[in-house]
Amino acid sequence: MALGLKRLQTLLNHDDVTATFTGEFPCIKTESNGVMKLHRSVFGKLLGDDPEDERPAKLALNALSGQAMFLETKLRDIRPIIKLTSVSSYEKILGGQQRSDDMFSSLATDIQTLRTALAMEAALGEGVVDRSAIAKLQIETHNFDGDILIISDIEPSKLVGRGSDFGWGNVLATLQDYVVDTTISQRLSTDLVGSSEIRDLATQRIDLSLQRAHRSAQQIECFQNVVFEGAGGLADCYNSGGISFEDALRLVDRTTKFREWLIGLAPDADILAEYHAAIAKEGITDKLPIAAARFAFFTASGAGIDAFTGGSGIGTLAGVSLSAFDTFVIDKVLKGWRPNMFVETARRSFD
Repeated sequence: MALGLKRLQTLLNHDDVTATFTGEFPCIKTESNGVMKLHRSVFGKLLGDDPEDERPAKLALNALSGQAMFLETKLRDIRPIIKLTSVSSYEKILGGQQRSDDMFSSLATDIQTLRTALAMEAALGEGVVDRSAIAKLQIETHNFDGDILIISDIEPSKLVGRGSDFGWGNVLATLQDYVVDTTISQRLSTDLVGSSEIRDLATQRIDLSLQRAHRSAQQIECFQNVVFEGAGGLADCYNSGGISFEDALRLVDRTTKFREWLIGLAPDADILAEYHAAIAKEGITDKLPIAAARFAFFTASGAGIDAFTGGSGIGTLAGVSLSAFDTFVIDKVLKGWRPNMFVETARRSFD
């Protein structure tokens, strides 16, 4: 849109430029199930007059055909440009469908993130933003195998001054764009380039990840001190005849469930409180003294401080106090990524 086809072709011919093209576009698919609306992150394609024709150049032409400046564009004008690119899909670009879904779901079900994105949407309107009302908004989220349900005590449209057709699907579309931009930037270790609409969201969301990482490190340090202080080893119990070899093996096998429990904790979970609640349940250990039980679980499960935090001290493996998105961003920041934000400013003419 900014360069036009000829200048784009000139740019792609430059020795220092590489480009990847996908004929897909990100979107949020919303389906009603009774009074509930379920949202899912998907990638679609604009199919033109021939739905069977999914050649990259044809998909590109379909995307451009709705723009006034490209009404006279033909397929022959697009082919030379596509040949200068590497054709791919969002699944490959983002590192796999599952990873992309996990990233999106972690943001889409994060209440603090939803409030931030909603406030950003409100700021784009012409009215006065009632940030206090957005901060007090009661939100409940659920993830049904990738289908996101968001329930709030006030409809989003009433808080952003938009029409009744504005809903959580619009907010999720913005989050999806942010996931795509951030993932590409992170995978390529480049600056974060995005639209002005997501600039504030990017700044606030990365700051939130850093805050959570710091809080997670403090939680883990406290957790380690309480759990391991004065604890005996599993081997000591076995050597003293407290448990049999078969009992020890069963205990090690059961730590798989414990690892799953750790990973399944909410981003804002108090791991110490959750641990005490779990360890107190009947049947979590049968014969071990509590000191040996807690040590056995956390050593046999690989949940010691090094494994538990991925060597970073912030819980990147188990994700305690960190969502999938937080973990993704912080892991790269620790490796030197600096997500400088460049806002898209497209000039419509070059005189």
